[in-house]
Amino acid sequence: MHDEAPQAGGPVTVAAQLRDAMPELTPSERKVARALLAAYPVAGLGTLAELARHADVSGPTVLRLLTRLGFAGFTDFQRRLLMEIDERSATAAEHFDPERGGTAESLVRMTLLTVTADLAADVESITETEVRDVVEALAEARRVFLIGGALSHAAAYYLYLQLDMLRPGCRFLGAAGAPAWNALLELGRRDVLVVFDYRRYEPVTLEITRYAAAKGARVVLFTDRWLSPVAGEAGHLLVSRTASPSAFDTLVPAIAYAETIAAALAVRLGSKVQRRIAAGEAVQRGRSWERPDGGDTSPPP
Repeated sequence: MHDEAPQAGGPVTVAAQLRDAMPELTPSERKVARALLAAYPVAGLGTLAELARHADVSGPTVLRLLTRLGFAGFTDFQRRLLMEIDERSATAAEHFDPERGGTAESLVRMTLLTVTADLAADVESITETEVRDVVEALAEARRVFLIGGALSHAAAYYLYLQLDMLRPGCRFLGAAGAPAWNALLELGRRDVLVVFDYRRYEPVTLEITRYAAAKGARVVLFTDRWLSPVAGEAGHLLVSRTASPSAFDTLVPAIAYAETIAAALAVRLGSKVQRRIAAGEAVQRGRSWERPDGGDTSPPP
C-alpha cells in the first residue's frame, strides 16, 4: 500500500493570510495588517478597541479586514490565534509519541513525502519580489552577519559557507544562545543581519535582532509559518513550511531557501564571483596566491 502525500504545512496561519492579502487591502486595512504582523500574534490578543487604536483606525475597519480574511468576527479571529499559540509553543517532547505505529521505513517515506509537499507549496507562495529584495540587500551590504537558533544555526552556517564564497565581509555569529558577542559590537548601518528562527523561538534571538536594528542594520529573517517574534524587526521575510511526521520540524525547506538565495546572489554579483571562487580554489590547491581583483600575485611571507 502506498502512502498518500500529506497536506503541506498544515492550516494556513493568520500571518500568512495577512501577508498574502496585503496587496489587495485598502490603506486602512493595510495599517491593521501591519500592526498585527509587527507584534504577531500578541497584537491580536487584546480587545478590538485596543487593536484599532494601535493601528490608528476605527473598529469597523478592523472587522472589515477580518471578514475579508474569512473570520466570523473578532472572537473567531482570536480563537484561531490562540490555537496557533498552542502550536508554536509545542515542544518536541509533546510531539513525541513512542506508541505511534509504523516502521522506520514507513516513517522515512512519510517524511520525504511531507517535505516534498512542503517544498511544492513554498514554490507557489514565494514571490519574485521577496527573493529579489533579499538578494539586493545581501549584494549591497558592507558586511553580512548570520545567526540562528539551537538547531537552525546549522542552516545559518550553511548559508554563511555559500555567501563567504561569493562575497567578502561575511561573519557567522554562531547560535543565538552563545553568539560571538564581540562581533555584534561591529554591527552598523549598511550591514545586514541574517536570522534563522523557527518554532521553539529563543528570547535571546529577539534581543540580538532588536540590538542590530537599533544600530541601523537591516534584518533578513528565515522563519516558519507561525512567524518568529523577530518578524516585527525584520525588513525582509522568507517563510517556509516545516511540517514533519516526526517530533521535530524539518529544516529542509530552510536549506532549500538558503541555496536559492545563494544561487540568485551569485547571478546578481556576476563575474566578480567567478574571480573570487577561482582565487579561493587556487589558494586551496597551494598553487598561487592570486588576488580576486586579478592583480599581481606574490607568495606569502
